[in-house]
Amino acid sequence: MAGAASTGADRASQNHAWVVGRQHRAFHADARDAADPRFYDEMSKLLEDLIQQSRDSAKAYEDFLKKAEDLVRKMATREAGPDLPGSLSGNREAVVIYNNLPDLPATGFIVPADEDERADLALEIDRTVREHAPAGWKGDPVREREVKNVLFPLFDRDREATLAMFEIIKNQQGY
Repeated sequence: MAGAASTGADRASQNHAWVVGRQHRAFHADARDAADPRFYDEMSKLLEDLIQQSRDSAKAYEDFLKKAEDLVRKMATREAGPDLPGSLSGNREAVVIYNNLPDLPATGFIVPADEDERADLALEIDRTVREHAPAGWKGDPVREREVKNVLFPLFDRDREATLAMFEIIKNQQGY
């Protein structure tokens, strides 16, 4: 038994010596290349360029992460941005409505041009849905029709605008 263990240890020792020898030869081959000034200069420049590129990329990525963090923080606290009326602050769903009002397809409905009037309309739409939408309305055709019916007068009885806003509202988690 002792002989078997000794044989295994001898093989491990021989393998270790072989690996060390290969690393030593590889190191000396690298040292010969490094002794070539032109090779060394080219390699040095390449490494400096790579390091600088890495630093530049890291800085750009760091800037991106800071901007993303600020945006997430604003969204989490539901702050009104600099281009949003203060009356929308803290009401994410009303902000979504406000942002999408100008892009609604409409035949008779005219979006208020004034930002404060548009914010008031967004808040009225939000309040109307919260007050009149029955529980469990999403996915139930009869209850969804009730929501559409309370929205319809707010869009000057414009079917296209009402249906487009309904789809936006339906996809909001807050309702």
